[in-house]
Amino acid sequence: MINARDVITLKIPFPTINDTLALQAHMYVCYENSDTKKLIKAQTYKPLLLDKVNCYIDSDDFLNEHPFKRRSLIDLDKFFICKDVTIPLTLKVKNKNGTVSKNIYNQIDNMTKGLSLCKSFQINSKELKKLNHKVI
Repeated sequence: MINARDVITLKIPFPTINDTLALQAHMYVCYENSDTKKLIKAQTYKPLLLDKVNCYIDSDDFLNEHPFKRRSLIDLDKFFICKDVTIPLTLKVKNKNGTVSKNIYNQIDNMTKGLSLCKSFQINSKELKKLNHKVI
């Protein structure tokens, strides 16, 4: 089972299971892992993203402290909440131990505490399992 700080590749049924984005795997940082998992999306840097994301962490500010192969933004505008699922280690990225550093994790924690811009989205566990056969 994954742990906090792990980076995983997962398909998330958001906004719906039928959306094009839901059919593609994306990288997520596991922020919390208990009965409820809290995931944060990481996406490859594109200049247009800077206009669409209000709060983020740029991986270039933390060289050699993450498993991203390319410059990425950790999008702190949204949290994806997953209940009643187990995400196996097989979905963890393989590069550089598959985790973000404690520095990045602490930065996520500091930037999101009390942040009113962060929105949480509850993910339907049945749909999540349907898209990701390894999730139980």
